[in-house]
Amino acid sequence: MKTVASTLGVARSNLIERRDKVIQARGPYRVKHMIEGMAGRFQWKRKDAARRNAIHLLSAAVGALTLARAVDDSRLSDEILECIRDDLASL
Repeated sequence: MKTVASTLGVARSNLIERRDKVIQARGPYRVKHMIEGMAGRFQWKRKDAARRNAIHLLSAAVGALTLARAVDDSRLSDEILECIRDDLASL
């Protein structure tokens, strides 16, 4: 298994640098568009929390994918993805 330092390095390398003005200018539109689409498309248990649930779903999915790709243990990678899938299904 990779060390914590290398895992964090992989995760950090996947983040968009805030200093890049071109990416910053386009990023909010893309993120907002994804959140709005998810909030309107899915049948949430609580309609009044659709936007909040969409943000939660997107953030958790991105985080889980980043972690799952950062480890070289396929069982752990699968476990990370399964856990987040099961947790998000309850939204």
